[in-house]
Amino acid sequence: FFFFKQKTAYEIAQRLVGSEMCIRDRYQRRVHGILMKKDDSKEIRKRNEENYYKTGEVHFVRHLGDLHEVCTNCLQSIKIIMEFEPKIKAVKKQHKEYFIDVKPTLTDLLRHIKTIYERLNLMKKSKGVGENKKDSSAGKSLKTLCVPATCIVMEAYAKILKATVIDCVQFFTNGVESHRIGVFAQMKRLEMLNSKILVSAMAANDDDIFYHPKEWDRWVWLFEAGYVSVEKAESKKFKREYAKLEDTILKFTAAASQALEKKDISLISIGKTILNFGQYVVLDEKAKLVAEKFLAEPNPETVIKIMNMVDAEELKGLITLTLPKIKANKKIYVPKLLPKLTLANVQIAEDLSKYLVKKPPTSSALHESKEEKWESSSAAYTELKMKPVPDSHVKIRILSPDVLPIDRKPGQKPTVKGMKNDRILIDIHGGGFIATSTRIHQTYLRRWAEECNLVIFAIDYRLAPEVKYPALFDDVWQAYFWIITQAEKQLGVSLRSVLIAGDSAGGNLTMALTLRAIRSNFRVPDGVLMGYPALNLSLDSFTPSLLAAMDDSILRYSFLNICLNSYIPKEADAAKDAYLSPSAALDEDLLKFPPTRIMCAGRDPLRDESYKLINRFALLKKDAKLIEYRNFPHAFWNLDVKFGLKATEIATIQAILWIGKLLASHEDEDVVPIAPKEFEIKTQFPFLLTNTTH
Repeated sequence: FFFFKQKTAYEIAQRLVGSEMCIRDRYQRRVHGILMKKDDSKEIRKRNEENYYKTGEVHFVRHLGDLHEVCTNCLQSIKIIMEFEPKIKAVKKQHKEYFIDVKPTLTDLLRHIKTIYERLNLMKKSKGVGENKKDSSAGKSLKTLCVPATCIVMEAYAKILKATVIDCVQFFTNGVESHRIGVFAQMKRLEMLNSKILVSAMAANDDDIFYHPKEWDRWVWLFEAGYVSVEKAESKKFKREYAKLEDTILKFTAAASQALEKKDISLISIGKTILNFGQYVVLDEKAKLVAEKFLAEPNPETVIKIMNMVDAEELKGLITLTLPKIKANKKIYVPKLLPKLTLANVQIAEDLSKYLVKKPPTSSALHESKEEKWESSSAAYTELKMKPVPDSHVKIRILSPDVLPIDRKPGQKPTVKGMKNDRILIDIHGGGFIATSTRIHQTYLRRWAEECNLVIFAIDYRLAPEVKYPALFDDVWQAYFWIITQAEKQLGVSLRSVLIAGDSAGGNLTMALTLRAIRSNFRVPDGVLMGYPALNLSLDSFTPSLLAAMDDSILRYSFLNICLNSYIPKEADAAKDAYLSPSAALDEDLLKFPPTRIMCAGRDPLRDESYKLINRFALLKKDAKLIEYRNFPHAFWNLDVKFGLKATEIATIQAILWIGKLLASHEDEDVVPIAPKEFEIKTQFPFLLTNTTH
């Protein structure tokens, strides 16, 4: 691995700097796939590599030759960096905060490359048969290698290593100060890849849809049958707006990280953030350095405060000015009527019949609670001011285009006037389980309520890390149970149609809640709408889009780790628990799912899990659709505001159209596409019908 017939390290590095300086400028402009075939010519392969930095397709075809080539490139770059290692180490004396020992990181990478070659040799001996073989000399089992996934990750390694070489040359030979932090940041990226991503990629399932070309029959079927569609935003105006948004997020991160480093959110820290941001508008290069340093190794407490600052109570007035008008907006606290969910009982599907009695046949087929059982504890009280939510209650924000029947003073009994609307939507907001509330998500919820003429119940669950799983899930489940059993009686809201929606972390809780209702034989929502949902919280799983988190402006891998570590307790198994990772749900559960609609973003690290889910729904012949907005970032539902991304309004409109169809149960529904004979589930794709963590 360590000896190559090459020129001196300095000459090689200078050549890299001269021809590939663009690599330093955010190599992951989108780390998405390109289609490569065995018969590609060198010219085509070169053009594909140039396009690799752009938002690409969902196909990542790679071969053994590609993997050998990229490993060789990585080893070449490692050799160059190791020649700079003494100089990098010497930087510790002057800049302790930016020092990192590159030797352990590169040693780990070399160990991984050695494992890759061992498995490649094993595959060669077994002629590529995808079974585990035993190494007779070692006496232990060596797993075969997922070549496409491993190659994709090694390509990311190669680009980071080249960027590190460029930073080393620019700093140590040309004295460019900004590249000092670049070396630090790139090595932190390598640590992230070393920690989990490469190992999980090596063990990935090479039968996943991502590792097949777009001409593959099943890809063609998913698009032609209407399960999947793609919308692209490629105008120059959109590109300018998106570049401006990224720049604003970067400068806000730099400004807020300094203001909140040792302080809580307050008017003082908000004011300091604004002053810092104003400076960084002028000092653009300094802002990049500060943000890069923070994002490479963020403090979890500071990250949580930054994510919550945009929804701070101190900014309530400003946030309200950006929201659409709505006639009714009230917050209520509802009691928890079911036993508390804990790690010990969350997997038990409790029979709720003992808490419920059926309505007379003349009424709708809903359930309501027994008066004698809930009479003393079922009152919901309106709170005109934001107050801490006690453990015994869950806060819900109600948005309605009509006057609410709960207009009363706190403590008064509700006066049920009877609402005109008999359709509701229950929303579960996102925020990585650690941040935001229903307040900031009103940007799209109010439009949904007005234009779809429905009542929205938005659940304000408690946040991690103060409480962990399953406490957040318990809040959502308790609120859902109260709405279904008490809303009609106490608020006069008829529940002829019930839709549930959620974005990001809220999408995770939305699907988990639907699973819970199915397993408990309780009222299942009539439709599910999810935006860029977090469907798999296991760090031991890999999908190609996850690599975008290495340099994503909204959802960095370091932020993602903080969210998951804050939410998931050590005792929980995120790979197997379907309430933590809904992608682990069994087919027998998915068969009972209501019509489901999913929106995902092409620039989102969470994107690929949505494709895996829609593929499972399609093979089960369920009513499900997915739209990918190819150039949109994560959290685009919140960006349809005055100073956001104008193009994201198309997603708001599409959501409104979907909501109208899902809620109108009496209207004709879309015909569920039926798979052709050649896609018979049992014979063609049996591996997709098993519960797997791949």
